Amino acid sequence: MLIASTAPEVGADFHDADCTFQQSTAGELRPKFTEQRFTMQQPSTRVWFNRHFSTIGRVLLLLRQAHDPLPIWTCVSHRHAHFSGFATADHALLEPAGLDAPSYLEWCLATVRKLGITHLVPGHEQSYLTAHSSAFAEVGCTLIQAAPAKILPNLHRKEWVYEQLVGLVPLPAYRLVSTIDDALEAIDQLRLEGEVSVKPTVSVYGRGFYRLIEEGPVSSDVETVPGWEGRARARETFDPHLVMRYLPGPEYSVDLAACHGQLLACAIRKKGEADKVQNLVEHRELVGYATAMVNLFKVNGLANIQFKEDADGRPFLLEINPRASGGLGMACVSGINLPDIAYRATIFPGLPLHIPKGRTGIRVTEISLAVELPRPEPLPVVDTAA
Repeated sequence: MLIASTAPEVGADFHDADCTFQQSTAGELRPKFTEQRFTMQQPSTRVWFNRHFSTIGRVLLLLRQAHDPLPIWTCVSHRHAHFSGFATADHALLEPAGLDAPSYLEWCLATVRKLGITHLVPGHEQSYLTAHSSAFAEVGCTLIQAAPAKILPNLHRKEWVYEQLVGLVPLPAYRLVSTIDDALEAIDQLRLEGEVSVKPTVSVYGRGFYRLIEEGPVSSDVETVPGWEGRARARETFDPHLVMRYLPGPEYSVDLAACHGQLLACAIRKKGEADKVQNLVEHRELVGYATAMVNLFKVNGLANIQFKEDADGRPFLLEINPRASGGLGMACVSGINLPDIAYRATIFPGLPLHIPKGRTGIRVTEISLAVELPRPEPLPVVDTAA
């Protein structure tokens, strides 16, 4: 589904501090630029994706499959030699293990100098590297920030996101708890009005989420209250959790491309028909919420926002992820190449953006694909003190 957060008239400009676009009669978003900002031929653009999740392989494949592929050389790094994301990169790099954040930053800067990296899309230590974007600029590398440095680390904290969105996006009833006893008290309170769920304030891929039930069969994400308490007390520490109203309706995943707070395009996946089958749908209400969130948090590049419906069919926010989702490939079956749009806008702000109307009403799934997996290059010999 094509989105401009404020739909401009033909010929009208819309912009923010970093990106300015013009709507053409052909439906293209054409960034406006000056001679100093734009060079059509940029064969030396070298983009590094450091230690992302395996979906980075799909991101790079989509970049290669674009109608007019971007003129970039790509590097993917990871600390595991058999990382599947290496398969679609131009260069595979093995990272060192065991570095703390400051040491990892120095290693990244040394690698940028050694490999001539011009752009870094941070995965591992995303917030820390973003906070030191000026250090990368000093060595000639532009860091593609998923959000401004003051905002980005907070996007991983669900309670902070919820606090910023009160009155702007529908939020489920919730309580923030920092101890197991507080959690049990909040569970008792919320259970008076319906089912309850719990999840850590910081987690990925639903880790630590449980729907709490009175009795019956349990599973990896369904547990009784005594069962959950036992799991929690068995751990050495208890991280802050949200105790929330459980939402029984279908889940929606909004995959999007943005440029410094401007929502450029998105595709919406509706989950729930089967474990591995989803539907691409049109949902203007969710697009409106996503537009507001992208603008508020100044989201940049690829991101994902998740919603879920209650028993009455009303959508509520689950979370925002400032990265590509695991289901990005299914979203792009819509015909909207979100990686191409995101990096065309952020890395090549002078190139025109053509965003097609996405297909909806179709079912999508993932299939395995056999590929050659290159062996990563040995670590570059660098002096991190340089």
